[in-house]
Amino acid sequence: MTHQLGVLAPNTGRLSNHIHSFFIEAGEPAASFVPEVGLTSRLVSPAELAKLIKDGLFVSQLHLGALLLAQLHGFIDMPR
Repeated sequence: MTHQLGVLAPNTGRLSNHIHSFFIEAGEPAASFVPEVGLTSRLVSPAELAKLIKDGLFVSQLHLGALLLAQLHGFIDMPR
């Protein structure tokens, strides 16, 4: 199931584009799934993600904004 989280403005000082953020409830990857060359995926718990953010290892502001929206909508519970 897909849930719209909101629309964000990544750089209001210079640009007029917007980012549409969604939370998608998904199951296991399909058996035939082939990851994109050069990209690595890693699943982490909300607690592990919070630690990555606090340690400065997850720093993309656009992704952090989407995570905050997901938390505010009640889809994830990020520990302090």
